[in-house]
Amino acid sequence: IAEKRIALAGFNAVEGWNIDAKAVATPPALGVDVTLPGGVAIAIEMMLDRDHGAGMRRDVVVEGGEETNAESSADSMSSWSTRQDNQRYGKRSVPPHLSTTKSTGSTGMMHNPAFDANELVPWFFHFIAKGHISQDRMSLNIVKCSATHNDNKSLRPFSSPPASSSLRTTGNVSIWKADLSAALSSDKVPSERKASYGHMMALSSSEDAPSLGEILLYHEENNLISSPSSILSYLQYDYAFDVYDSQIDAITCSVGASHPMLVGGTMITTIFENIYMLGSATARQGAIINPAEWKRKRNILRHLPAVDLTFGVQNVFIPPESLSYSDTGNNMCIPELEGGRVMIRILGGIADVGEEKEDDPSTVSPVLDGIKVIADIGIEAICLDYDSALMEFPELEIFEGAKLKTIISGAITGQLSGHLRPQTQPLPCSSSTGPNIKNPLEAYEVDFSTSSLAVKIKECSTTLGHRRVVVPTETFIGVKIVESVVDMSLEGKTQCELSWDFQGLSPILQVTEPGQSPAQAMHENRRQISVLIPPLRQGRLNFHVSSVGGIAIKEAKTSREDREGLYDWKFFNALVSPDEESPER
Repeated sequence: IAEKRIALAGFNAVEGWNIDAKAVATPPALGVDVTLPGGVAIAIEMMLDRDHGAGMRRDVVVEGGEETNAESSADSMSSWSTRQDNQRYGKRSVPPHLSTTKSTGSTGMMHNPAFDANELVPWFFHFIAKGHISQDRMSLNIVKCSATHNDNKSLRPFSSPPASSSLRTTGNVSIWKADLSAALSSDKVPSERKASYGHMMALSSSEDAPSLGEILLYHEENNLISSPSSILSYLQYDYAFDVYDSQIDAITCSVGASHPMLVGGTMITTIFENIYMLGSATARQGAIINPAEWKRKRNILRHLPAVDLTFGVQNVFIPPESLSYSDTGNNMCIPELEGGRVMIRILGGIADVGEEKEDDPSTVSPVLDGIKVIADIGIEAICLDYDSALMEFPELEIFEGAKLKTIISGAITGQLSGHLRPQTQPLPCSSSTGPNIKNPLEAYEVDFSTSSLAVKIKECSTTLGHRRVVVPTETFIGVKIVESVVDMSLEGKTQCELSWDFQGLSPILQVTEPGQSPAQAMHENRRQISVLIPPLRQGRLNFHVSSVGGIAIKEAKTSREDREGLYDWKFFNALVSPDEESPER
C-alpha cells in the first residue's frame, strides 16, 4: 500500500476547517519529582488558588499548640531545636489553624486539614479557530482562546475574598513554500548549495517539485539534506499572537528536597498573588526554515521572534501556616517572606517600545537585534532565622552542643537584565581560525550590563555562645554590573561595582562571661568593640572578574575626604590577590 500517497491525498483533500470547542474542568495540581545523579531528590508541587498548608505533612499532629512528629530523628535539627521557646516559628506565633480550638478528642490533638480539590470552582475553556490548506500554503487563525474562572463562593477555610482569573490570547500562523529569490538571499542557506537562479527556477516549476504537504510530512525520506536542490524545501513562515486581559488570582508552589545522606529535608511553600501578563509575539520579517536540517537546540537562535511581553506578580509571600523550613540535619533555616513583587519584560525586534524614563523601570530603549529580558524585583520584608551545629573547638571556647544562630532581615530591590544578541565585537576564541559565524553558539553573545541588586538590612546578628556580632540597622549593600559581555559558553570578563554604607556606624562585637547570652545580659555585664574603623564604614570598590573566576580590584573609594591613602584600591586588592606582582603595586 502506498502509504505516502494516501497520506498526501488526505492532506490535499482538506481545504479548510473550523473549530469551536468549549470545556469545563477543574485544573489538577501539578506534581514533579526529580532525582539528580548525586542522589538529591527534588519535589515540586503547583496548584491554582491559595493553599496555606501546602507542603505540610498531613500526618503532623499538634498537641497543646506544639508540633510533634514521631518519625523525626534525634539527629535532625527539627528535633533538637528548642521548641518550647517557639524557635520553630521564628518571630511568628503559632498559626491560628494549629490552635487547639479544633480538637479530635479529649487529648486536644488535631490533624492539619487536607486540601480538597472538589471544593474549587471549575474553569471555563473556549477555543475558536479556523484554517485553510492549499498546495503551497497553510494558515491557521485562532479567533479566540480563553480560560476564565469566577470564584463567587469558596468553601475553603483559608481562602481570600472572591476573585476572578482569565487567560486570553488570539493569533494566526501561516507557512508556505519559500519564494526562490528570498531563499537564495537568505543567510541561512549554505553558499555551496546556491546554484544558478535559472536552474532553480526550472526545478521549482517542474512537476517533481515537492508540495507543502510532502515537505512537512516526508522531508527526511526525500534526502533533501544532502541534495543541492534542498533549497526547494525551504519554507517561509509568519505568526502573530496577542495576549491581553490575562491574570491569575493566585498560584501556590511548594518545593521540597532531600538527600539519602542527610537526616533532614527542605520544604518551602510560596504563594504568588495577582499574576498578570500582556504583550505580543510575532515572527521577524523574512523568516525562513529548512525542515530537513538537523534538529539542534542551537538552531532556535536563528528563529528568535519579535516580542514585547510583560509578565509580573504583584505579591509574593511565604504563608506562616505552611511552616516552611530547610533542614540538613546540622543546619536549619526558617524563612519568612512578605511583600515580594516581580515584573519581567521580554523585548526583541521592535523599534517602538515607548519613551524611556529613568524613574520608570517598565520603559526601556528599543531592542532591534536579539532578545532582551529585564526583571525588576523587590521584597519588602525577608527574614532568615538560621541555626547551625558546630564541632567542638575548645581553643576558641566552642564546646560540645554549641550552636551558631544568625538572624537576618531586610529588604531587597534590584533590576536584572540579559541581552542575547549577535556579537558586536568578536570575543577571544580558542579556535585558530576564529569564531564560526555559521554556528549560533559562536555568533551570539549575552550582555548583562546595568544589572543591579541592593540590600537594606533592618536586623542582622550572629550569636555563638557568649559572643555576638550586631550589624547596624539600615545598612546598605549594593552590587552593580558596570559591564559584562560573555559568549554562549559564559566566557568573558565582568566589571562590577560594590558599595556599602553602615550609616556612619560599625558592626559591634559583644562578649559576655561564658554561660551568658549577650542578648539577655545587662549592659554592664558585657564588653563590646567596633569592628570597622570610621574610614571603612562607607565606601565603594570596582572589581574585575576574569573568565576563569579570578578577582582583581582596580579602583576603590572610602569615606576619606582625599579618597586616597591607606584604604585605596591597593589595600582591598591585597586581600583578594596578595601574590600579584604588577608594576602598579
